[in-house]
Amino acid sequence: MSRFWIVFLLTLAAVLPGCTEPPEAIHGPPLDTSGFWSNETDDRSDLRPARRVARIRVSHIEVPSGQSSDSEEIWSYLAEEPIGADRLAELGRNGLRVGLGRSDMWADVAEVLKRMTGRELTESVQVGHPGSLHHIALKRRQDVQTIFIFHADRTLSGSDLPPGDNVLTIACTVDQDDSQKMLLTGIPQVRSTRPRTRYAKGARGVRMIKESVMFGFRDLLFQVPMNAKDFLVIGPGAAARRPHSVGRHFFVRQKEGMEFETVLVLTPEVLDVPVK
Repeated sequence: MSRFWIVFLLTLAAVLPGCTEPPEAIHGPPLDTSGFWSNETDDRSDLRPARRVARIRVSHIEVPSGQSSDSEEIWSYLAEEPIGADRLAELGRNGLRVGLGRSDMWADVAEVLKRMTGRELTESVQVGHPGSLHHIALKRRQDVQTIFIFHADRTLSGSDLPPGDNVLTIACTVDQDDSQKMLLTGIPQVRSTRPRTRYAKGARGVRMIKESVMFGFRDLLFQVPMNAKDFLVIGPGAAARRPHSVGRHFFVRQKEGMEFETVLVLTPEVLDVPVK
């Protein structure tokens, strides 16, 4: 009987709270929390990974008819050679003009625009990954348009485009070795009002996607190498007087019987944004 009580007391002592040995895993190495931190306790923002984004400031400026297309006052401050001689001539035949301005020339260009009684309509900021596409709307909700385009081989062709928005699609890519050097690519396009339905297979099965159809003028695609804080001016050229030219359909509008021209000013910038 005494042996029974001895065994019983030993068993009872082993199961009472506070007397058991902690699991062996708790004695292992401490949890590595070097990848996590709190702004309240430790400021380590300099160690956070950064995501590179391209930010493009877009200004729409409206000037009276002829102030941009028939005048050299703006363009005398801008460099058109970086676009390339062949592409520059191609744009000109279709009523478009593109010029690059250095950051120290902006004050002079802004003064010229003021003398032209230029009125800034809107200013917006486009943000995305380098290489993302941005659609800048120039004329919205257009009816069916008949547009003729001169090609590089000096031939002329025309087509009727469906109702939609006339947009300038741009993409800003960045030099991997020097983030202060960029390449801006642009192309005028018509974005259809009526969407197109397509089916796409994803992780959750087949999905039905509705998207606008883009009708681009590939012959008018242009590329301009730029440095940080440079700006690009895009507007109508002399050939925009032709009623069915691309320049007229995109950059000239009528308001109560009077014509006005739109001038775009694009200022791209590359930022390294910390990832939270």
